[in-house]
Amino acid sequence: MFKVRLKDAPWGMIAGYISFSVSIWASTYLGVALGAFVGAFALGIYSNLFSRIMNLPSSIVRLLGLVVLVPGSKVYIGLNNLVTGQQMVAVSDLGSQTFLIFMSLVAGLIFSNVALPHRKNL
Repeated sequence: MFKVRLKDAPWGMIAGYISFSVSIWASTYLGVALGAFVGAFALGIYSNLFSRIMNLPSSIVRLLGLVVLVPGSKVYIGLNNLVTGQQMVAVSDLGSQTFLIFMSLVAGLIFSNVALPHRKNL
């Protein structure tokens, strides 16, 4: 589905595990939005290390790890509420929480590129 070579698939699975586990661990102490930031930051560091060691683009593993961090269910619940007018889950700040998570993901990836930049553009 993501056009990943079979030999790169284990590295992508590790990226998903790292991003999800770090995000869950950080969200217990820092909240959901900052947990997503820390998870994206760890994913960015891992993907940049992958790029340096394997001499491949970091987007190979970054995309696979980022998929597990995107709050798709929250977006679906919010859009369903908007379209049908009925609440599936009684959460008052679902839209703002989803927006904060998206911004945290972007910020985490940007900060990881500052902390450990790519060696060269591939």
